[in-house]
Amino acid sequence: MARIRGVFFTFGGFFLVMLVVILALLVVKTLNQSNDRLTESGSLERVFTLSNSLDKMISKVNNGIIYDLTWDPVQNLTILTITENLDSGFNDYGNLFNSDMQDLINFVEGNQPEISFNYPLIYNSTNKIPLLIKPNGIQYTHFNDAGENILIISPGTAMPIINLEIELNSESLDVNGIQWTTQNSGSNSSISINVSDSVGGSDSISELIDETRTNIFTINNDLTIIVGELCDSCIEINRGGINITSTFSTPLIYLGEQTTVHYPKGTYQINFEDIGIFLNNTPRVL
Repeated sequence: MARIRGVFFTFGGFFLVMLVVILALLVVKTLNQSNDRLTESGSLERVFTLSNSLDKMISKVNNGIIYDLTWDPVQNLTILTITENLDSGFNDYGNLFNSDMQDLINFVEGNQPEISFNYPLIYNSTNKIPLLIKPNGIQYTHFNDAGENILIISPGTAMPIINLEIELNSESLDVNGIQWTTQNSGSNSSISINVSDSVGGSDSISELIDETRTNIFTINNDLTIIVGELCDSCIEINRGGINITSTFSTPLIYLGEQTTVHYPKGTYQINFEDIGIFLNNTPRVL
């Protein structure tokens, strides 16, 4: 009987010790996992802080373009408006923006080696300063056409309403009318063009167009506005060397604070390995 009790107490003591060991291992594992999560949390917070700071700095670099999102209670829609002066050939377009961005890039990359810019995404020999309006899918950008700076506005889907205002910025130019030279009428999209000059002259035209086919409008027999040639509702403005102020506006489905204007994704990259973001001992790439 004493022997049985001894065996019982021996096994009981053994299981008690094993239970303590197992609980200790669980505690250690939990602590290690907590430390990993804290490390990840701190790293991700740093990434967010870096990205947010970069976005703010880049947005403050003047690109010469004014964009605005305004709520229209009558239409119950958001109105997107983009205005800029177009007064140079493609090679000279955005020189100040380019200089300021180069200074910013040199400063950031010199002080934060884990950050690198892919600047040609927003400034290269064929395409300069593209703006993306999300989630509506509108791209507003500038292309090189034999040295001319061509403004192109490409929507993700067809735009039912297109409004354009063109101001001729030269005292020697007077408005002599807008001609709809290539006509494809429709019923789903409308375009309104208003043109003015420095001496008080003006003209306007408003038409229903087939946005899936080419429509060409000519101002002063030189400046051309082409709609529907590149894609449905795509707008191409070729100013023909005339200095102009261009204002584009269109209503958007109301999306509250979701609508944003920004540069293409990948304008800058952050090297995650250098700032210690790990998950289960494997580099974590977001």
